[in-house]
Amino acid sequence: MQSEFLKLSEVARILRRPPATLCKWRRSGIGPPWIRIDGTIYYMRTELANWLARQFAGGDKSPIELTGEFRGWLMERIIYGPPPISEARVAELLAEMDEHNRARAASASAPKEPVS
Repeated sequence: MQSEFLKLSEVARILRRPPATLCKWRRSGIGPPWIRIDGTIYYMRTELANWLARQFAGGDKSPIELTGEFRGWLMERIIYGPPPISEARVAELLAEMDEHNRARAASASAPKEPVS
């Protein structure tokens, strides 16, 4: 049976972010809920899944954007463990997510047209 608690390194691997980013999110109050037990940071699977669901719904100030099929894959991985899809498909989904995030960043930095 899987542990309900995930270590910082596990969550960082799931979210594809360095552990330092999760530390920054904790200090800023924008990351997933966490608990410190005997000096070690842990995240509950259910709380991580709920936090991600809020990100998808736009309910929190989102430090990450996860979309489409990758969202389902990530939720399954957090709640149920390894997904029943190939590593090649995971790589494709991650590439799609990265491309989407690059396009989002480019559109956010594009000059805005004046409103008449």
